[in-house]
Amino acid sequence: MTAATPVLHPLSAGELLDHAIYLYRKNFVTALGIVALTNLPVLVLQLGQSLVMPAATVRLAPAGAGFTSSYLIYSLLTILVAAVSVVATGLHAAALAVLVGESYAGRSTTIALVYRRVLARGLSVLGAQLIFALGTVVLYGSLILVGAVSLLHNSDSRTGTTLVGLVTLLICCIILPLILPFYLLLYTRWFLSVQCIILENRGALSGLKRSWSLVGGHFWRVLSIWFALVLFVSLPEIGLVLLARYLAGLVLPSTVALIASQVAGGIMVLFISPIVSLVTALLYYDLRIRKEGYDLEVRAEALQLTNITSSA
Repeated sequence: MTAATPVLHPLSAGELLDHAIYLYRKNFVTALGIVALTNLPVLVLQLGQSLVMPAATVRLAPAGAGFTSSYLIYSLLTILVAAVSVVATGLHAAALAVLVGESYAGRSTTIALVYRRVLARGLSVLGAQLIFALGTVVLYGSLILVGAVSLLHNSDSRTGTTLVGLVTLLICCIILPLILPFYLLLYTRWFLSVQCIILENRGALSGLKRSWSLVGGHFWRVLSIWFALVLFVSLPEIGLVLLARYLAGLVLPSTVALIASQVAGGIMVLFISPIVSLVTALLYYDLRIRKEGYDLEVRAEALQLTNITSSA
């Protein structure tokens, strides 16, 4: 496979996306295979969620239904899916960062070679991603607690209704507003930790510190790009899932329709995720070019190599 060499100058947000798509097209099979290896287990877990709690009972139980074991299992699976998704995202982000790094070096690569390098730093990547997973678990756990309290108490009871209202108010108006800004701050400053770990051969803590330093001075730009990437993935996935569920619901039982929509959403994410990780890797190099003159470093190395070759 021929490597597509990225350009060595600062890129705007639109140029980051354009070049990520260009790299994706040039390395389509490799990039898709990299993501498939990590996303398929997540899709299996999501399908397990659908089987544990059918479409007709996914919503909160009506008044007086009580807390059900299926809701507990579904809630635990939700947390597990969130955590595994974060880890899976970290692994394929690291692998695609290697792909971009090899492109900057003018070399081609394969799925096996990429993951061999990722596995060498696997524990460091997982360590950094598990920190993200903890934050995700806290956010999901807060939302799940609202549902659990709703099921544990009969909403016909004045005491139960008051308790549900107080817990919901506490979580939505106090806990989440305190947690979310802190979470966004850490996530944005650590946004490039995986790329720092895999491309600079760092440990988990060193990668987090390096990302914190690299993003410094570009916080709002990185946050806006991250938010745009979230929308880039979420909107098509949600639209396709809703459309698939509606169409499947016309001819299939509700549970089967839900599974079909999950599969459709998983396939959509499979094809979109490489672009997101490629943009992130390019953003890493973009910040190095802006802050550290990485482009001059690469050109100097190329010039030195040329001089050595000429002398020989």
